[in-house]
Amino acid sequence: MTLMLFFGCTLISFGPISSLFTLFVCRSSIRQVLFFVGSFFSLLSMAFASFLWFAISPLTQTTTYTLPFSVFIMEACRFFCFQITKKVRHNFLSQLNEGDLKLHSRHKISLVFGVGFGTVSGFITMPVILQQLTGPGNFGLVQSQSQYFAVCSSALCMLFTLMHCCWTVIMFEAFQVRNHTWAAAILFLHLLASSSTLFNKAELYAVSLSVVVVIFIVSFAWAAKVAGMTKQSVYNTLTLSQSQPSFSGWRNNANRPVPTNSRNSTAAIINN
Repeated sequence: MTLMLFFGCTLISFGPISSLFTLFVCRSSIRQVLFFVGSFFSLLSMAFASFLWFAISPLTQTTTYTLPFSVFIMEACRFFCFQITKKVRHNFLSQLNEGDLKLHSRHKISLVFGVGFGTVSGFITMPVILQQLTGPGNFGLVQSQSQYFAVCSSALCMLFTLMHCCWTVIMFEAFQVRNHTWAAAILFLHLLASSSTLFNKAELYAVSLSVVVVIFIVSFAWAAKVAGMTKQSVYNTLTLSQSQPSFSGWRNNANRPVPTNSRNSTAAIINN
C-alpha cells in the first residue's frame, strides 16, 4: 500500500515536468545544455537561501522570514539566465541557418530554462516526503498530520514545476522588452504562491491549493499569450500535424556560410 502511494505521488509530482523534458528538451542537444544551466542557477539560488537561513537561524526559531529572500534570489538568478540567453543567441545561434534558428526561438529557449527551474524546485521539495512514503507505514511523518498531506504536497509540487515554466517565459519577455511592470507582477505572483503554502501548517490544504491553482491558470494564460499561442497552434500540437525542422546535422549547418541576402532575416529570427 505504501509503494502504491509512493508511485502515485511521484507521478503526480513529476509526471508533467518529465513529459516536458522528454518531449521538448531532449529533442535538441542545445536545449539539454541550457536545461542544465537553468538547473544550476536554480540550485545556486537555493544554496544562497540556505546560507541566509543558516546565518540567521540562531536568532529565531521560525523559517518563514527566509521565504521572500528565497523568491528574490531565485528571480535574480532567472535574470542571469536571461543574460546568458542573449549571449547564446547572438554569439552561437548566429552560426546556424534559418531552419535551426526557428527550432531555437527566444520563447522556446526560455521554456527550456523554465523546465530546469521547475525540475530543481520539485526535486528539492518532494524527495524527503516521497522517501517517507515508501514504508513501512508512514515513518517520519507527524502522527497528527492529515491523510491528505502527501497528495496535496504532490499536487503543489506539480503546479510549482509548471508555474516556473510559465514564469520564466514571461520574465524573459519582460526583460527583453524592458517591461518592469511584468517583472514586478511575476515577482508578486511567485511570492504569493509561495506564501500560500504556509497554510499547510494549519492543514488548510484547500486554501493553499485553491490559491496556487488560480495563480497557475493566470500564469499559464499569460505565458501562452506572450508566446503567441493560438487555437491553430494548439490544434497542430495535439494532432501532430505540424512538423518541426530536424536538428540533425546542425554542426554541418553551423560551418556553412550565411548568404548575404539572408542576413537580415536571420537577424530577425534571432531577435524573435
